[in-house]
Amino acid sequence: MEYETIRKVVFARYGEVELLADIYRPLGLGPHPGVLLIHGGGWLIGNRHQLTKIACRLAPLGYTVMAIDYRLAPKNKFPSQIEDCREALRWMQENAAEYKIDPQRLGVWGYSAGGQLAALLGTTSPIVSAVVAGGAPCDFSPVKPDNGFLVYWLGGTRREMPEAYKNASPANFVSKDDPPFFFYHGQYDLVVPIDQPSKMAKHLREANVPAEVYKLEKVGHIGAMQNDKAVERGIEFMRKHLIPIGD
Repeated sequence: MEYETIRKVVFARYGEVELLADIYRPLGLGPHPGVLLIHGGGWLIGNRHQLTKIACRLAPLGYTVMAIDYRLAPKNKFPSQIEDCREALRWMQENAAEYKIDPQRLGVWGYSAGGQLAALLGTTSPIVSAVVAGGAPCDFSPVKPDNGFLVYWLGGTRREMPEAYKNASPANFVSKDDPPFFFYHGQYDLVVPIDQPSKMAKHLREANVPAEVYKLEKVGHIGAMQNDKAVERGIEFMRKHLIPIGD
């Protein structure tokens, strides 16, 4: 299916700051399932272009994809990033007719920091129907109380800001009402241990939510980001849970 790319769409404003998205819209009649694409970068760097390869794989299959920028740390502490993602979902619903989106069929896909945000959306937003999260931090409770490596994003150590660490952890919000999850992760990921998604997937399954972890053998954090096999498995997952309607 052919598609068009609509660039630099403003989906949120904060004073003089405009948040931009690129929309990949199939040319068929629709409505199409929508997929929100969330970049990584440690909540510190990165932009909406990072996962373009994935957007260009999904759009020809009949998905309207919205790849977003969001406010970055350290200037913008948590929960700014998840608030921006929720605003993007609201924008998709409010502009569904113009962009041929089915507002009842919305998925999210993110990697690394974007995977954490995608997983947090999946466990806290009732309008999400499917989640693909790669290289995703899922639980910040193992961070030592006085370790300062996330202060730039969460505003303090875990001892100083326990609620921020709790609220940023998707695993804390698992419930039976969550949508299906597909995690992919490098076996040799030294940035985010693979037991992060593994433990969350276990909790999801215990709540009777379909959840799978696809482990990439001998692959690290960066290598897993757009690994062809992982992306293909993520697309298969989306096609199972967010089925495009033929035009």
